[in-house]
Amino acid sequence: MKVLNSGKNLNDRHTASLVATAIAEKNVLIVPVDGIYCLICKGNDETAAKRMYDIKRVRPVQLLASELDDFDRANIKLSRNARKIASAICPAPLTVVDKEEDGTGIVFKIPDEGSFIRLVLDCGSGVIGLYPLAKTPTDVKSLLPSFLREPDAVVDFGFLEREPKVSTVIELSGKSFKVLRPGVVPESKIREAIK
Repeated sequence: MKVLNSGKNLNDRHTASLVATAIAEKNVLIVPVDGIYCLICKGNDETAAKRMYDIKRVRPVQLLASELDDFDRANIKLSRNARKIASAICPAPLTVVDKEEDGTGIVFKIPDEGSFIRLVLDCGSGVIGLYPLAKTPTDVKSLLPSFLREPDAVVDFGFLEREPKVSTVIELSGKSFKVLRPGVVPESKIREAIK
């Protein structure tokens, strides 16, 4: 497994560029996102998702993009209200569960400035598929025994501290929404966006 970074610098554009290139080449990586390590891969590519499954028997559960247009370019459909919220609020610490009437849908986020994953997105990675590897901060070495095989590469920042900005998580269903986890983005701002 290739280590792409040489220190703990969240503003390391060189490492972010290496990650973006690796994603474009359909690699699967371990990268810090919002204070926890996650498996990431190209978000709109079945080959990359299958590779993630071969490594850990999981598939991406969330999609990340640098802007709303990235979803359009990747042919990923968002509901009308999801688009309204993303247009009005994002980039922001907001995760949207965009549910269809049949219960299917997607989970997405357009991360705000100042995070390493945002830097990766800004380097042209396109949409990223993500699977969180732990619910609490940890280090890469403690995660590796749970893999069937090693990922292609890692950005190892050592033991991660949980980021102080907690992402608001909402579930959209038709014209209504509910807050699943309160966070930085207030409910009133979301309500205003879908008026």
